[in-house]
Amino acid sequence: MHYYDVIFFDTIGMPYTSSTPTQSGLGGSEFAAIQVAEGLAAHGLKVLVMNTTSKHVIENDVEYCSYYDTSRALRCKTLLVQRYSRLITPIHYERLVCATSDMPNNSYDHKNLVCVSNWQRSLFPTSQHATVISNPLPALEKRAKIPGKFIYASAALKGLAETERMWMKLRPHGATLHVCIPGYDRRDDSPVPEGIVIEGSLPFHELGRHMAEAEGLFYVNVFPETFCIVAAMAEALGCRVHILCRGDVGGLREAVSSPLITQDEQVFEAQFRESYGSTDTTDPRWYGTPKDFSMKSILPQWLEVLGLENAQVHPKAVVSTPQADPVKLADQTFVVSLRRRKDRRQHFAHQAASNLQDWSFFDAFDGPTMGLSTAHGQSGRKRRGQLDPMSAGEVGCYLSHLSIIRAAIAMNLSSIAVIEDDIAFVDNFPTRWQRFIDHVPNDWEALHLGVPSMGHSISPQPINDVVHRLVGGTWGMYFLVLRRSAIQVFSEHLQADTMSCPIDQLLCDIERQVPIYGPIESLITLPAMGSDND
Repeated sequence: MHYYDVIFFDTIGMPYTSSTPTQSGLGGSEFAAIQVAEGLAAHGLKVLVMNTTSKHVIENDVEYCSYYDTSRALRCKTLLVQRYSRLITPIHYERLVCATSDMPNNSYDHKNLVCVSNWQRSLFPTSQHATVISNPLPALEKRAKIPGKFIYASAALKGLAETERMWMKLRPHGATLHVCIPGYDRRDDSPVPEGIVIEGSLPFHELGRHMAEAEGLFYVNVFPETFCIVAAMAEALGCRVHILCRGDVGGLREAVSSPLITQDEQVFEAQFRESYGSTDTTDPRWYGTPKDFSMKSILPQWLEVLGLENAQVHPKAVVSTPQADPVKLADQTFVVSLRRRKDRRQHFAHQAASNLQDWSFFDAFDGPTMGLSTAHGQSGRKRRGQLDPMSAGEVGCYLSHLSIIRAAIAMNLSSIAVIEDDIAFVDNFPTRWQRFIDHVPNDWEALHLGVPSMGHSISPQPINDVVHRLVGGTWGMYFLVLRRSAIQVFSEHLQADTMSCPIDQLLCDIERQVPIYGPIESLITLPAMGSDND
């Protein structure tokens, strides 16, 4: 018999585990279930979530498996049925609770309910005992607003067609509406009007980025919301929340305090036009005060309704942490490596397995063994503040990068990554890469993923809390990602320079010509393996 404090049981929702929001879009009910399950597990409870997934994994201290899994005898203190799921798996339980998030129907015949708003609770018979617990919100990261950017973030059936028509009527010149859909339905096949960008189903961090950058949420609602977690997110991220309700306002006013929710179309239009461009988030005419929907604030309610407020907490087991998928950096990734350095290649390949996709070794020019010398370069130019010749290793490094650039142009690649084989990735590189790339300005032409502090002779200019711009003082070719225009600039410099200086110094010159950004906190380290350029 396998015992759990609480088992979530969901036969109707989308398949999910804790890592799903990092990989794809997800419905609000499923997203909320993950937050609650992880919050209970973090409190020290043993949690199993059974849904339409085909996986059997432990992520963030929560166990996930298919609701069809009958291979084990299951027992729990509390069985938490998600929405109107029907029990088809034998589970022994002491208490049964139903977590509702939809409109009532005949399938909601459980006596103990959890509703997400008082409005939703009012729709159920008084004979059913119900506790109101708002959907939880995870930690959110604010970003600089992009003028004229708005977002629709709901299912298509909840009002996308109406929203598009209203947007085309009210759209200011140059403004865009970014449409994000959770994934359980889709937009129709009609042509997409100018000024609307279909983003589709996005992982949570991508949805959060679009929402954080947006001036406002723009939504014509035709299907009453029992809560609306995306509206709460938008308000927490400093957005104006423009919602026109064609029917009942539902639970929206419990999710947000926005003054821009209305059932009057003329009022909606007037408010949108008058508030457009406003950035003063303290203006009570246009902005609401975000409410606290953190898991910490609602955890006591969940413990009480599940009858687990006095449950014995379990010591944390050693469980897997969801690891983001390895990163595809560019069209092609070249790892510069000497064929004879099998030790380095083995070391790099081992750590790249969980961090990078689609990479290959590039056989570097072996300066010392090929007889390359300073005769292949012109001494006399200052580098690192003094006059000295290039070493055979530096000549080989120069020729290696020149060959890669030429190959990229010949192959018509739109982007490349060039990595030296003596770097090491920081822990959880894929997740930290994603956070970095989410904060990089759109005009980037090259990325430099980090060097030791001594690698900057001129301090980079901070762009935000995550990214800085390199301005002509960065040494080291350790890890570069180049777009097409930067590839061309490197080609021109490398071919025109005739090896008068190490390639590091050319990098300093190129930084002054194209936008090159890097992470404020380096994404790589340099192990003490020694350089092959000496």
